[in-house]
Amino acid sequence: MGSLRSPVESLAIFLSLLCLFALYSISTRFLSSDRDTLGSVVVALQTALTGLVIGGVVTRDGHMTIDRVLTTLKVPIHFKQEGRLILVTLLLAFLIGFRLSFPLISNTYTSTGAKDYEAGRLVEAQLNYQRAINLNPDNLEARFKLALALEDLGESEAASREYRIVSSSRKTDPDALNLEGLNNLARLYILVEDYDEAVPLLLQARDQVSPEAEHLRYSILKNLGWARLGQERYDEAEVYLQEAVKIDDAMAPAHCLLAQVLEELEQPQTAIAAWESCLSRARQTDPDEDKWYGMARERLGEATPAAVFQNENPASRE
Repeated sequence: MGSLRSPVESLAIFLSLLCLFALYSISTRFLSSDRDTLGSVVVALQTALTGLVIGGVVTRDGHMTIDRVLTTLKVPIHFKQEGRLILVTLLLAFLIGFRLSFPLISNTYTSTGAKDYEAGRLVEAQLNYQRAINLNPDNLEARFKLALALEDLGESEAASREYRIVSSSRKTDPDALNLEGLNNLARLYILVEDYDEAVPLLLQARDQVSPEAEHLRYSILKNLGWARLGQERYDEAEVYLQEAVKIDDAMAPAHCLLAQVLEELEQPQTAIAAWESCLSRARQTDPDEDKWYGMARERLGEATPAAVFQNENPASRE
């Protein structure tokens, strides 16, 4: 019969199993998406360190290797089991500390993704946002920005999925990303003409948004007007769009949508004024505004062919 293990040796083996679990938890987060340099280094380093120390605790050859290290460190022979236990404990503490640092590393990936997005590197931004989410699934900023990148890449269904996660978060801050998630998810419904799904989301966001969050309030009201226009509830659409214009008169979308509403309400003169505002503010670099820009040119080309086309360079418009 083999000799019974000492309590110190048994504890070292138990802690080595915890190290294996911690290693698995860490490695799966880095292996669940395309690895970058950091991910590759982390996986290799964690595997090497854990294999070394666990082997030193469990196997005879490992014992001999650790014993040589402890002898070099002048650890007395009767303390070598304790030395192995200390090594495993230090490794476990390191792994736990590294695991607890995931939110900080996640934020770093989010910042890197934002820089990629601003530079137009959408695929790289998507990968970095996904890495951030793998390390911290509660990183709502990364999810929201991933949804924006997915929209730009034409992956509307994937973007909707991320917006749903963001909008269903338990945050109660009226300026939080969950309201932006509701608003952007509703906009995707509007783009596929599913107005009945969009309106409840927008009404919920409108009721919760802070008065100080003017840009978000504008966007919510604009989208409400857009949805009501699609539902042919023109009086309500006009109210929402007029409110949006009061918040930010310099933005084109509310003017462009209001012009369409006023046409349906058979108010041609006020519709022309709204089309003029739309034309002078629309950015052709934005897909929605470019479409409305073309509509404005068509409408105003019939009413006042020369007066409103003095500056057709979209790059000069904000």
